[in-house]
Amino acid sequence: MKKPLKRFRVLFDNRREKDGQITFLLYIANICSLLINIIFGMFFLQVSVPMFIINIFILVFNIFLYFLLKNNKNELFINLFFTQLWIFLISAVLLIGWEYGFQQYLFAMICALFLPFYIPEQTKIKRYKFLGIVFVLTYLILQYICFKFDVGIHKNEVKMQLLHGFNSLLSATIVMMFSALSTLFANETRKKLSRRADFDELTGLYNRYALHQILDNYKNNNDDFYVAIADIDFFKKINDTYGHNVGDQVLIMISKIFKDNVNSNIDVGRWGGEEFLIICNSNITYDNFKKMLENIRIKVKNKKSIILKNEIRITISIGVSKSDKNMDIEKIIGDADVNLYKAKESGRNKLIG
Repeated sequence: MKKPLKRFRVLFDNRREKDGQITFLLYIANICSLLINIIFGMFFLQVSVPMFIINIFILVFNIFLYFLLKNNKNELFINLFFTQLWIFLISAVLLIGWEYGFQQYLFAMICALFLPFYIPEQTKIKRYKFLGIVFVLTYLILQYICFKFDVGIHKNEVKMQLLHGFNSLLSATIVMMFSALSTLFANETRKKLSRRADFDELTGLYNRYALHQILDNYKNNNDDFYVAIADIDFFKKINDTYGHNVGDQVLIMISKIFKDNVNSNIDVGRWGGEEFLIICNSNITYDNFKKMLENIRIKVKNKKSIILKNEIRITISIGVSKSDKNMDIEKIIGDADVNLYKAKESGRNKLIG
């Protein structure tokens, strides 16, 4: 049992990754609509031939909507999906009756339209909220017509109660689903914004802003810490010779070496250009910090870099300093920068601290 479930989950995740989160969710909504309409079709066949015919048209329309998604017409899909659902519900209430509970889906639709997590552009929110108002008015008008003129079928009390219960449960589930999805998308958006604020887009390391925050925390807490600045040797030459795309590859490669070879006591970020700032707390000794950096320097030197079918030699120079409670952050970084300059002046591919 576990194997088929695992395979299904892999297929599920692959499809979501291939189509994108929004398109994938629209696929799921369309499939669910198709299945539910098949269930309704079996009921309509027994109680109302006109409603059964309308249901057949809706099923065919669901297949048409699938091809819209295949052609990446998400916005058109959303508009037509809600339109066909709106027509279906009006028909069901007027032909079957208020007592069967189809009008409850209007509230689920209102919930969906007032939670605009799927809307491609914020400027379109007003239009979807307008549609939400249309559904509210539809509900009130249907209620008036049904109770004023006593429309619908009242033949089978048991079927009426069963379908009303089913519609109540399903419409409540739809409301909860849209609320959960809205929260999910809000959290994902928050995470993306937070990542953009704190991380360098190219390397995935902390950016300069985040590094300043870390340094400020150490200084405010009067904690001892160590700082190192690493710089890629002859990086301008790499860019001039091979192009900026190759330079980006080198930055990514060295960033990965840093990520793979530091522990939880150390924060690494891109300080600017080809420079990296490494901050370490005092849980490890200054000498061990330097040994770790020396190990990284050697790994960079020994890393085979094949670029444009040519093997090029990449090295880094590192300057290290440690904090003093009487020193400000600029002085600590300045000391590391001085040591980096010394490493460059003495032949590069060295660590001085």
